[in-house]
Amino acid sequence: MAGLAPAAHAAGLRRLSTRAAAGHASASASPRHGLHSFHGVGGAVLSHLRANV
Repeated sequence: MAGLAPAAHAAGLRRLSTRAAAGHASASASPRHGLHSFHGVGGAVLSHLRANV
């Protein structure tokens, strides 16, 4: 953050914090449906890599 005045840096952090809090509240109010787990895919990729190294 070189070049930013401490007050500008603090203001930017406050804006990010406010956005994060607003995003978290809206996400919990309306959960996303249809999210898939990639756990199985990750295991398959690791197995493939182990077998071919």
